[in-house]
Amino acid sequence: QMLIGISNILVHQGWIVLLALIASFDALRRYYRTPAGRYKIDGLKIRIPLLGPLFLKSATANLTGSLAGLLKSGVGLLPALQTAALVCGNEVLAEDARVAARNLSLGRRLSAELEATGRFPAMVVRMVAVAEDLGTLPEVLKEITVAYNDDVDYSIRRIMALIEPATVLCLGGVVGFVLVALYYPIFNMGNVFLSGA
Repeated sequence: QMLIGISNILVHQGWIVLLALIASFDALRRYYRTPAGRYKIDGLKIRIPLLGPLFLKSATANLTGSLAGLLKSGVGLLPALQTAALVCGNEVLAEDARVAARNLSLGRRLSAELEATGRFPAMVVRMVAVAEDLGTLPEVLKEITVAYNDDVDYSIRRIMALIEPATVLCLGGVVGFVLVALYYPIFNMGNVFLSGA
């Protein structure tokens, strides 16, 4: 009965489900184009279990990499932060960078601003603090970028390695459900006949 019910829904009402999915995707895409929507969705992305840290590390690598390149070419820290915010790929981190730029103009340190966000590991904060003292901020930011990019690549490879067996298990479950739904009534009918005999 479950199999027949699912089949009827897909055959007779599948177009409704498809239209609902398309409408939901279009509404989400339009919402993401708004500043508030982009901030909200980007904030949710970095909190997704398993994938959230990847989104955060990727955006952080974009931010630190752009910042390192701009500082290396002689751009000041404040305009470099504002420019790097535009290309980091995550509105939450971009807003953090803009807030940091405003606070740096008041005399605060970049390491203190990174720590205040609560999104950067303590090791990164300490590395940036030491780099500020030694005047090697571009080089340290570049090292952080390379480390985060390598970490993201490694994590993606691990996730891809897990997707294949998970897909096989899901397909096996679907096939097993269909087989049970088809053959269980037949076996049950045989048992009924045997018990009646």
